[in-house]
Amino acid sequence: MSTAFKKADEIIREVCEHAGISYESITNKVRTRNLTKHRHFAMWRVRNEAGLSYSEIGRIFNRHHASVLYAIHKLDWEQEIETHKEFQKLLKEDDH
Repeated sequence: MSTAFKKADEIIREVCEHAGISYESITNKVRTRNLTKHRHFAMWRVRNEAGLSYSEIGRIFNRHHASVLYAIHKLDWEQEIETHKEFQKLLKEDDH
């Protein structure tokens, strides 16, 4: 197993432990809101910290690479929205 895949395994196990879910449940086809939220976060971390491709991450999570791409971009977009909201709040405070 390559270093990147070992790192990915560590990340997934860490997310599972923090969320109180099993490794098997985060990598299977179940799509409950709670599992999906943590699965997306784990995918995002694997991409950003281990540097695996979308296809490689998809194989780990039993998903198509397009599903991985969607999950990662969704989290990136949500972060941008939050950053924008914080910025707008600071601008309003400066106006007073």
